Amino acid sequence: MDELHRWAEGLEAELDQVPSGLINRIRVIAETASTQDAALATSGGQPGLLVVAGRQSGGRGRLGRAWCDDQGKGIAMSLVLDAEAAQDQLLPMRMGVATMRACEQATGLPFRLRWPNDVLEPGERGRKVAGVLIEVRSDLSVIGIGINVHQNTIDWPNEIQDRAVSLKVLGYKGPRLTVAQLLLRSFLEVIVASKDDILSSWRRREWLIGKHCVFNYQGQRIEGCVLDIVAGGDIVLQQPNGLPIHLASAQASLCHDECR
Repeated sequence: MDELHRWAEGLEAELDQVPSGLINRIRVIAETASTQDAALATSGGQPGLLVVAGRQSGGRGRLGRAWCDDQGKGIAMSLVLDAEAAQDQLLPMRMGVATMRACEQATGLPFRLRWPNDVLEPGERGRKVAGVLIEVRSDLSVIGIGINVHQNTIDWPNEIQDRAVSLKVLGYKGPRLTVAQLLLRSFLEVIVASKDDILSSWRRREWLIGKHCVFNYQGQRIEGCVLDIVAGGDIVLQQPNGLPIHLASAQASLCHDECR
């Protein structure tokens, strides 16, 4: 059901739907420490590469957090675009929406989004099913996407078992390749979508809006009620004194255990 040697052919079949030159080559590898590093190392300095790994042993998330798939049960994928793509303030949101839509198409469930790069299970529990990381290096934008597909709860360390979930736990029974194909299709849709469409899609599913949260911002601890997520990913927060404040996405990190 999940034979890696068929992945290249299955993903290449999707390239006919991708705008010319956006993705023009695919590399499927059995195992790597990080698809981000593998993509950058094998891109030849040129955009248009998609790297997918059967297993990822040393993946990373935002702010140096780990994202690993030692057992080869998830999706670990990186896309290499030109650095100009990073100038699109909505690129992180586009990729979050694309990942969310792929999960929805695989399961038929209404997933949630959590600023700045997480896809969460439906409802209010807030367990993470996928994440996105965007890095700009060597004049290239490298977009990493991780999706939990076949994991069981016991596959994660004890400290995150109540914060992580997989598509399988939520009812998905298909192969990982199908999820990867859906992700490519969703990527095509969102990369050409209008600003209003992306912002609307994000706001409808944003988990943080309306919650009292704590952020680390420019060396300070700032808390308040999340009012909105605006273009570029900035947080609009209503402080306890009633005054609103904008937190720049690049300088803010969410204290995940302090949202209510």
